[in-house]
Amino acid sequence: MTDQNMDILQIVVGRGLPEKQIGAGDTLFLKGDTAGAMYVVQTGMIEVLMYGRVLERLGPGGIVGEMALIDGNARCAAALTGTDSRLVAIDKKAFYELVRSEPRFALAVIKVLAARLRSLRGETATDLK
Repeated sequence: MTDQNMDILQIVVGRGLPEKQIGAGDTLFLKGDTAGAMYVVQTGMIEVLMYGRVLERLGPGGIVGEMALIDGNARCAAALTGTDSRLVAIDKKAFYELVRSEPRFALAVIKVLAARLRSLRGETATDLK
């Protein structure tokens, strides 16, 4: 688990945010769906897929669905469970409240987005040092 994933998980757990239990092999959302929430993995594993190819596997502290929640566009990938999973659901109102009240949350989400962008470009964080 990365530092930003640990930060995200610590920040969201215990805040009374809704939790979602989802069984192994179930669909969390599909490419093209409207975003009602982003999710933080508490337990289990989520696979992010595009055109049948696994782009990323997310364990505890991982986030999924944040891009569509932030920009209001449709989901750009599908998310399926690799194992039975428990997730924290963060809707837009809760997201803005977390960003306002917990700057560490905002910075951790930004770091995840930056790392994903770099991986799409074939870079790592150490490539730029």
